[in-house]
Amino acid sequence: MDAGRLQELLQLNAPKVTAMYEAVNELVLEGMSLHSIKVSDITQKAGIGKGTAYDYFQSKEEIITKAILYNIHKSICDMAHCVMEKDCFSDKIYEILNNMEKNYKTRRSWLQYLCFHVQSITMEQEHLESILKLEGYDIGLRCFVTELVDQAYKEKLIPRQLSYYRAAVGLFPQITAFWYYLDGKAGTDEVSLEEAKQIAYENVLKVWR
Repeated sequence: MDAGRLQELLQLNAPKVTAMYEAVNELVLEGMSLHSIKVSDITQKAGIGKGTAYDYFQSKEEIITKAILYNIHKSICDMAHCVMEKDCFSDKIYEILNNMEKNYKTRRSWLQYLCFHVQSITMEQEHLESILKLEGYDIGLRCFVTELVDQAYKEKLIPRQLSYYRAAVGLFPQITAFWYYLDGKAGTDEVSLEEAKQIAYENVLKVWR
């Protein structure tokens, strides 16, 4: 996502706003459903007055919609930073999977965060549209995937450069499948954790080739 437009949309220059976003995340991690969260819960957790929320937002739904985008974007950026510090392609893929394993235990995985919110609340249409209308709103994720493809090509693990679509088709289903494995919904009685990671790695390359 374009950094300047994201900063403008989410009002990231305002510390009280980011405090509210973090507060939404903490409340969810504590077990509250988004339907039950009140503005007063958010502002109390953020350490600010309730009326302050309405200086920046029109409704609870707007706070939560933008908190979703903020926390997912932040989680992806944090993961991407760790992945890109690795030198070779296999280490980068394993870093994604290790990050998911580590963050699953604290319920801070961006995939789990997304699932919680999508099933818990219907975003106000106008706020959702304002996000989706941003040109290149997913550019951060695209750059992340492109760098992985570039590394695989550089190491001659794949014969050619790939379109973003083909790269995504190879990568995202493996991340989802590994998520289900961690969640105990698929394969835990058949393969070990390390085998599950190896399968994910091999399947990414199989599709990319």
